[in-house]
Amino acid sequence: LMDIRRPGLDGVQLTKQLKASSHLAGIPVIMMTGDASKGAILSSMEAGAAAFVVKPFTKGALTSKLLAVLSR
Repeated sequence: LMDIRRPGLDGVQLTKQLKASSHLAGIPVIMMTGDASKGAILSSMEAGAAAFVVKPFTKGALTSKLLAVLSR
């Protein structure tokens, strides 16, 4: 789970770095943010995120998203 807004390196940039590493690229990243704008979603997916969850979210919504990503 990766928050887009984090101190220092933002979640989109950190996801790009993870996906550029041969050792870490296979780890699925689910982006979390309170920003549901088209730009935030697109930049996250372009960075390599497997899914996107908008805060606030329910336990059920997060569980569903996790199961969907992990079953791929």
